[in-house]
Amino acid sequence: MICVDCVKPAVLKGLFGSSGTEADCRYCGRHGHTIAAQQLFDYVYERVVENLAGKDDLSNYELGLLYECGSDDIAVEGIDIVLSEWFNLGDEPYFDDLCDGVPAEFRIDDQGSETHFYGDDGTLELNFYEEKWDKFVDDVHYKHRYFNTGADKFLDSVFSLLVTEDSLLKPEVVRTFAQGELLYRARLAQTQKQAEEIIGDPANQFGPTPKYLASSQRMTPNGISALYCALERKTCLSEI
Repeated sequence: MICVDCVKPAVLKGLFGSSGTEADCRYCGRHGHTIAAQQLFDYVYERVVENLAGKDDLSNYELGLLYECGSDDIAVEGIDIVLSEWFNLGDEPYFDDLCDGVPAEFRIDDQGSETHFYGDDGTLELNFYEEKWDKFVDDVHYKHRYFNTGADKFLDSVFSLLVTEDSLLKPEVVRTFAQGELLYRARLAQTQKQAEEIIGDPANQFGPTPKYLASSQRMTPNGISALYCALERKTCLSEI
């Protein structure tokens, strides 16, 4: 058992409020308000999984940046440093037991290598193209909207990861749908009559807009027909 006085972080002290009991503390020896040490440890381990990125959360680009180029743009550490420094638990009296009891996958990954954790502090939301993209958007909005001499090279670099040296789409970025596989498209009805018309003739709602009626949209210029569908119902609903 561990008592509330041996736990400093306020968020961890909150665990004692609902499930604590009076017992002797393993760490200070005093009799007081305690919980099972394993309950505390399990809570910390859950926060590690919840708040930190693992190798599967990183893109191939980010992995290459770290392990091939030696970049330090993304913080990476083993579990001991994560618990002691990132979670600020290094001075806690139970720290050694906390480290000794981590799940096996926190030490060794499924490939037999040391498990690494990556700081998900917003860094992973950025990438090599972020600054260049912001500059490109600024140029389009305020400087060279129609005659942007650097746009072709920049956009080529953005999409270069998707194509082969022969400028063909890589197989892994093309998805082929089997006959009968479901796709979803949401339609917004302003009135009951519109809803009944959509329900009465759903097939008519899934065809692309005729070319002469196609207006300029987010991803299509005026006159270009396009059909946008989703693989999941919740995805297309979120679009509207």
